[in-house]
Order: sequence, then structure tokens, then C-alpha cells
Amino acid sequence: MSRWFVIIFLILSGGVKASPIPNAQLFASMLPVKTPSLTPGVAPKGKYTAQLTQPLFIVGADRTSHRWLERHQAYLKSINAMGMVVNVSTVRQLNRLMHYGLPLYPVRGDQWAEHFTLSHYPVLLENGEVKQ
Repeated sequence: MSRWFVIIFLILSGGVKASPIPNAQLFASMLPVKTPSLTPGVAPKGKYTAQLTQPLFIVGADRTSHRWLERHQAYLKSINAMGMVVNVSTVRQLNRLMHYGLPLYPVRGDQWAEHFTLSHYPVLLENGEVKQ
């Protein structure tokens, strides 16, 4: 199990407090992030049983994710959702995503895809449901 999966899971389960919106430059050494098992596309609605204390959304640095973030930005802020960027190559791409003012962390999403039975993003995991 990757350390980033564990860290994000601890944050979402209430075991660790997440910091406010991070700076993309802090993550430069972690880039690029590629998650072959997750691609932009239509994700079917679904359910999950994991206990997340904070809503989680998953995006990439693609046009579909940017459009989704534009549409859902206000709602994501209102529910204090935390984001994972599972496909991003450069600091510039990550900065463009951070422009939305949401907490975003670049991490490989293979284990999240497996745990939540996902193959496409962008998605929001909230209250036991996978939403798009």
C-alpha cells in the first residue's frame, strides 16, 4: 500500500488534520503523477462503504476535469471536499487546477480506483455515494 494512499485515507478518516489549500510548488518533486487505471470519462453512480469524514473528489489535468471543477467549484468548497489529482505532469498543470481554490494533492489513484471500483473521473465521493 503506498504511503500517499495511507496519508490521504488517514486524513479522510479523521486521523490527521488536512492543511489548507497547498501550493503546487510544494509537490514539484512528486510530479509527474500517472494513474493508468483512471481516465477521464463518464463514471457510473455507485455506493461505497468506507467511512470518509470528509468528501473526496478525484480529477486530472484534462479538459473534462477543468469543466467539472468549474461547474462544481462552489459546491465542493461548501462541503469542504478534498481533491486528489491522479493524472498531472507538470507544476504548471497543477497550478491551473489549484486556481479553483480547492485543496488538491497529486497522488497515484490506482489503489483508490480499486478500493472504490472506479475507472473514470472526475468523481465526488460523498455520503457513501460516487457522484459525477
